[in-house]
Amino acid sequence: MPARAWSINVSYAFHTGWPITLAETVEVVRDDGERDLAWRAEKLYSSRLPAYYRADVRVTRKFRTDRGDVRLFFEVVNLTNRENVFAYDYEKAIDSSGAYFMQKEGETWFPLLPSIGISWNGGF
Repeated sequence: MPARAWSINVSYAFHTGWPITLAETVEVVRDDGERDLAWRAEKLYSSRLPAYYRADVRVTRKFRTDRGDVRLFFEVVNLTNRENVFAYDYEKAIDSSGAYFMQKEGETWFPLLPSIGISWNGGF
């Protein structure tokens, strides 16, 4: 039946942000007397990452053959291109006055990710 040859699947995932232990900066004095910045962990799992969500879509075309079913598909993962943070990187930076500070930058899962594929379910 032609109507069953095509299928469209949409999925949506949401969850609150995972617990995370952030870092705070502290000023330290090095052995040579120079001031520097170091980081130390805050209370274990006292913060949360931002909420995670993504929407995915897949369009599949099924072809029946003598040797089984062949499926061609096109899909897009993270259709909204949301930057879902899974961790933070910390780097020492210098502001315009020459003072050091720690810069926190979010590490994110993959962006909008299109793909095509083929699968075969059958025998010889």
